[in-house]
Amino acid sequence: MEPVKILWRSKHPPTKKHRALLEEIYPGREFDIVHDSSWIAHADHVVQQFRSGKYDDLFVNASWSVLNIIVKSDVRPLIAIYEESLQSESDFYDGRSYKQIIELRRFNQMIVDHSKPQPYELRN
Repeated sequence: MEPVKILWRSKHPPTKKHRALLEEIYPGREFDIVHDSSWIAHADHVVQQFRSGKYDDLFVNASWSVLNIIVKSDVRPLIAIYEESLQSESDFYDGRSYKQIIELRRFNQMIVDHSKPQPYELRN
C-alpha cells in the first residue's frame, strides 16, 4: 500500500500529536509528508501546488480568508484545532504562546454571520 502523500503548509512541521491524529484519519497507512513553511502569497498558489504535486491530502495553517479561498477552489484542507496551554502540557510553542493540539478537522466551508451586532450584556 502506498503512503498517503500530504502537503503540509505551516510554519511548523507536524508534531507527534499531529501524526497520531493523522493515523486516526488514515489507520494503518504510512505518510509521505512534504512540509512547506514558505509564506503563502495567495491561496490560489496553495491550491495549484496541491494539485500539481498530486497530493492525497492537504494541511493548512493559515487565516480564515485563505482557507475560504482554498475551499472555494474545491479543495477541503485539514486544519488543526489548538488551544493555549501550560508549557508542561503543550505540544509546541508558536513563538507567542504554548499550544496544545485538540484535533484535526476537515475545513469544508466558512459561514459569516452578517447580522447587526448587539452589545454584550455588561455585568459588574
